[in-house]
Amino acid sequence: MNEDRFGNPHAPNLSYARGKILASTEDDFRKLQHAWRIIRERGPKSTFIFTGLDHSLPMQPEDIAFADDEIGAAIHYERLKELTLEHLGGNAERHDIAVFNRLTGATLATHLTLVRPGDVVVGVSASHSHPSVLRAASHAGARFIDTAGLAEFKAVMERERNVALVDLTRLAVTYEILPIEAIREVVRIAHDKGALVYIDDAGGARVDFELLDRLRDLIHELARARADQRCAQAPQHDEKRRGRPHERARRHRDEVNGYMRRQWRRRHRRRRPPRRCR
Repeated sequence: MNEDRFGNPHAPNLSYARGKILASTEDDFRKLQHAWRIIRERGPKSTFIFTGLDHSLPMQPEDIAFADDEIGAAIHYERLKELTLEHLGGNAERHDIAVFNRLTGATLATHLTLVRPGDVVVGVSASHSHPSVLRAASHAGARFIDTAGLAEFKAVMERERNVALVDLTRLAVTYEILPIEAIREVVRIAHDKGALVYIDDAGGARVDFELLDRLRDLIHELARARADQRCAQAPQHDEKRRGRPHERARRHRDEVNGYMRRQWRRRHRRRRPPRRCR
């Protein structure tokens, strides 16, 4: 899979094609710096994050005493290890845990530890792996092969011999999810091949299988209800002032409805056969 469905070649170490405006990582960082300048000018109270990802760390005054590398670890590490191994099904005599502030750091550390230059790393998800996975494999000197779905993963595993690691993404960035039966089969095939399995579940850890479709529907319904509410609350006493907020609310509602229609078409369109690397 080295092209998107429009035939555009993927950028190096990325699972998508670049555009003309954001053509490189340097452009991404310049975009971020521009956003930071706006935040500095307007301040945190006028900044709203709509990415859907919560990177904040709310703390109460009584938590400040534990916000230290040594104090927090000394008091809470053993209990954290116990709960983590219990949650993941580990054994304290054989297994340990490592705490990272971001999964990107955990992904890089895992590949540098488990992968040698020249090894093959296979990614599997419902659509494509996150760029951090591709970059970690590249940084470790491995050859990365990305697959979408169980059938494509099986074909690659039958063809490749020197597979050291399988990067399994349960919930892709496109919010397409691998069924639990497919995940079990991926793990079985990897272990039979002698490969280890690394699970990138940054998004999936907070999204349950059964709740995924309901969550999407709920978000859409809340957005539509909010747009209807804004239309209903538009000022009615002043003809000149009434039009502008009323029209803005109506446009917002139309955008939400258009987004819902596009999502429905994307989910129900006939899937094209995946492109294979030659």
